[in-house]
Amino acid sequence: MKSSLKIVYLENSQDQADIVAQVLHKAQLFPEIIVAGNREQFITAVTESSPNIIFAEYSLPGIHCVQALEILRTLDLTIPFMIISDAISDAMADEMLAVGIDDYITKSQTGRLPFAIHKTLEKYQVKREQQALLQQLTNSERRFRTLVENSSDAVVILNKEAQPTYVSLAVKNVLGYTAEEVLNMDIFSKAHPDDLAGLSETMTKVFANPGTAIPGHTGRMLHKDGTWRWIEATVTNLLHEPAVNGIVDNFRDITRQKVSEEKILHLNRLYAFLSQVNHTVVHAQDAQTVLREVCRIACETGKFQGAWVGMYMGGTEKLNVVEQQDVPEEYLSGFADAAEEQALLRAVLETQPYYVTNNTQDDFISESWKTLAALAGYQSCMVLPIKRSGEIVGTFNLYASQPDIFTEAEITLLEEAAMEISHSLDFFEKERLKQIADEELKHKERRLSQAQAIAHLGSWETDLTTNMSVWSDEACSIYGLGSNNNIQSTGSWLSFVYPDDLEHVIKSNQLVLDSRQPADYHHRIIRKDGQVRHLHVQAQIEQNSLGEPVRIYGVLHDVTEQKRADEKVIKALEERKVILESIGDGFYALDRNWVVNYWNKEAEILLHLPKEKILGRSLWDVFPHIIDTSIYKAYHKAVELNTIQHFEFYYEMDNAWFEITAYPSANGLSAYFRDVTERKVSESQLRELNENLRNYANELTESNKGLDQFAYIVSHNLRAPVANIIGLGELISQDFYPAQVKEEFLEGILLNVKRLDDVISDLNTILRIKREVSESKEPVNLQHLVDNIRSSLQNIIDKEQVTIHTDFRAVQELFTLKTYLYSIFYNLIINSIKYRKPDLPPVIDISSSLDEGRVNICIRDNGMGIDLARKGSQLFGLYKRFHQHVEGKGLGLFMVKTQVEMLGGKIHVNSNVNEGTEFRIEFHSDLCQNPIL
Repeated sequence: MKSSLKIVYLENSQDQADIVAQVLHKAQLFPEIIVAGNREQFITAVTESSPNIIFAEYSLPGIHCVQALEILRTLDLTIPFMIISDAISDAMADEMLAVGIDDYITKSQTGRLPFAIHKTLEKYQVKREQQALLQQLTNSERRFRTLVENSSDAVVILNKEAQPTYVSLAVKNVLGYTAEEVLNMDIFSKAHPDDLAGLSETMTKVFANPGTAIPGHTGRMLHKDGTWRWIEATVTNLLHEPAVNGIVDNFRDITRQKVSEEKILHLNRLYAFLSQVNHTVVHAQDAQTVLREVCRIACETGKFQGAWVGMYMGGTEKLNVVEQQDVPEEYLSGFADAAEEQALLRAVLETQPYYVTNNTQDDFISESWKTLAALAGYQSCMVLPIKRSGEIVGTFNLYASQPDIFTEAEITLLEEAAMEISHSLDFFEKERLKQIADEELKHKERRLSQAQAIAHLGSWETDLTTNMSVWSDEACSIYGLGSNNNIQSTGSWLSFVYPDDLEHVIKSNQLVLDSRQPADYHHRIIRKDGQVRHLHVQAQIEQNSLGEPVRIYGVLHDVTEQKRADEKVIKALEERKVILESIGDGFYALDRNWVVNYWNKEAEILLHLPKEKILGRSLWDVFPHIIDTSIYKAYHKAVELNTIQHFEFYYEMDNAWFEITAYPSANGLSAYFRDVTERKVSESQLRELNENLRNYANELTESNKGLDQFAYIVSHNLRAPVANIIGLGELISQDFYPAQVKEEFLEGILLNVKRLDDVISDLNTILRIKREVSESKEPVNLQHLVDNIRSSLQNIIDKEQVTIHTDFRAVQELFTLKTYLYSIFYNLIINSIKYRKPDLPPVIDISSSLDEGRVNICIRDNGMGIDLARKGSQLFGLYKRFHQHVEGKGLGLFMVKTQVEMLGGKIHVNSNVNEGTEFRIEFHSDLCQNPIL
């Protein structure tokens, strides 16, 4: 099947687009190229054509490649982006890669384009697969957390020292502590002291039975609000499981169940009390009714003759008379607003659970109550609190006409009756809260079902006793069944399995049963509608307390789309191989350990190494001689910085130059290279030719300068005396001049002839200098040279008190033309003496140094100095003099510069008026080496 690429090419040359199309056709990529020559065309092309990749020239009128990349980001488009341009250097390319360009090639390298496209598209495919896998892992983790954190049960994992290593968020619903608080506490310190012995016995059993769930441990734990909660736990020792490495404690709050049990106990005791007072069984719907019935029957049967029973509820509610005898109505009117009595009563009941007195004169009884008790003839009373959620909401009052009417047992039972009323109120409140919790749990279960549907992740559970399975709604959906098919037999499930995969599925499930270990496997199914789907199944075994398997449970994930994507990847790899073997350049791929896992045909040819001798081996083991070279460093830089490296490398073994591009990836490194030896040789020859041309140009420039000097001499120094001679000769030939005048003319002629002879002598000296450069060179000791000059000038040195310091430690000897070097030193030293300060003895410092391949000779004095700003450009000119008080012709510095340059050196001057002068001569370091014989 042909691979077709949709390409948007930001380029204003159709010819260039045609060249690219031809290269890609040759690599069997068959492109569809849309050429966009400006910003508007580019935006239209990328938004309407949905390209697979974008090519771009570095810069076009009105749009730059970086601007094009920014347009893609503005449009929220993620498309591979490559530059094809000759206008980009390696340094610029690094900047482009940093801002998001995926790759770049020059227009002369279009043969590398198929590989670059493949590498870029492969990188984007890997990114998409990584994002999909990351999303899948995130969804899986979210589902797990949803199941664990939203469960009504809390889960704590303990290490072998019984310290928490994992705590589910649901622990807050059970004990009131946050997960972070439980992680930092000794959870066993919260157990009720009376339950510690049972807890210790349970943990001993847990450690003795790894892998076995120890169910049913019940005890009290201290809630964060200070109350004791009844907890039931199932504990499993999974310290041997690497994925868990802990003791899993799954526990829940059963306080409500315990309260219900206590409620039944209280009711039984109330009925027993009723049996005592009337021997009659009372059937009632709640404890409050039972209490009222007890009081009513007690009054009617005379047990409490003249008794008065009342219930006092709420803030300022009226006294609710349940039963009264012989109490005039007018006496009750004073109790319509009982706020005063209630306030006093609350204050007492806050400090003691109930109040009972057999004396109506007790200070607790208010004056109103005492008056009522006295009128009614009551001799004793009982007041009990009624609470809801621990808060007093009312009282139960009982008055009797006889003193000491309540026995101790009766008082106890009545206290319990009042407590039962409080319990019943709490029970109704908890039932309401339970209903809310049940609704929330149903809501979370719906959300879990929806999450499974979104992720295409189903769950299942199989009872090994009945071989019947319960499937989640999403599991049914994956198999193409309706949600009313949640119950399936093992046989019906196996009927969906693809025939070729049936044996594999049966063996995989049997392996779970035999090994008691979790397992996961892939297989295909055929749905009811005939579709073939690929599933990934994860299964685990559940065992009873004897270690026997009782059920298998797990999850199944529809991975059909991922499977298809994998097949596309395999196809892409096959296409990649075709491309890599057809390109005209070498290519090899390395894994993260530098092991070669691909070596194409051109690499075999260029490096003279067949693939069977390198595949599976480390690149550095096969080519140890390139370790620590530029290619070694470039490859490591590419991997460490995750950046493309483009460079050239000289391979000494084959005397060849290679142009190399290294591409890092998550799997290692890919290298693309070509032999550029011919180009490098051509470049070297071109550089040599350019260097020769520069040297010829320099020589021509110097020759022109020499010609200028000769032209100056001819036009001034030769023509002037010649013109004078001619003029005087004409004058002397005339008869009317007297003999004395003609004698003066003759003297003038002789003077100009001498001047002409001096100029010709100077020219001869200059020409001789240029001829002598071909004379033999010899080693010249600098100290001996200065000593010889000092001897020849000894008279003037003594006369002018000249001091000459030398330091030739850095360079003691030069291999050069001795007569030239002597002349250079001589002229500079004599100049320093000539142009001394009148009132200061001359001091001359001469030294040598070696700096960056150059030999430096420095001659410094403390003389009159030169105004370089005014006269610097004329300093080394012929017949240029700057101090007229000293005799000279202005030839010395011209000779010095000429001789220095003839020896291949340069001369520099640094001077200020009245601050002395420094001449610095530079020679190539070859002059300080011994000659090659």
